[in-house]
Amino acid sequence: HLQIALAPDADGTASPTHLDARGAVEVHRDGQHLWADEAEASFSEDMDDPGHIIMGRVVATGNARIRLEGGERIFASIAESSTDTGIINLRGTPVLGGTDSFVLDQCLTLALDERNNAMTMPGPGRFSTFREPLALADEEGPISIDWIHQLLETRTTALADTATGAGAG
Repeated sequence: HLQIALAPDADGTASPTHLDARGAVEVHRDGQHLWADEAEASFSEDMDDPGHIIMGRVVATGNARIRLEGGERIFASIAESSTDTGIINLRGTPVLGGTDSFVLDQCLTLALDERNNAMTMPGPGRFSTFREPLALADEEGPISIDWIHQLLETRTTALADTATGAGAG
């Protein structure tokens, strides 16, 4: 299902104003990739560059998976992004973000401020860091949260075996 609302821009050219997509949705913007079951996006004319259309607010629901430009992976039930604020709000259990060396999980909400390169998690959660890379950035396409959980379980088991000497042979 794909529905696009069009309206004339300043030049009279038909331009998108709203997009509604359902079923294996994929959105790309400035080195970021979003995969979800459903997504809605709004568009508007760039006031600084008339005739140029920019994506405004994007709301992705149902198994939202994001790959940021640096390779970080974020998983949430709902992901809401706005180019006006530069903030991506993530909600739903679990919300998980990771890079090659850390994973943040078991949290309910997470806010990423792209302009200030900051992250806010106003509640419970778990932060794990690893000496060896997790290889998240090597995966180009959408990966499932189960893949991350398996990876974490493998790393945690290996670490526990090393600490107890069980992995030595």
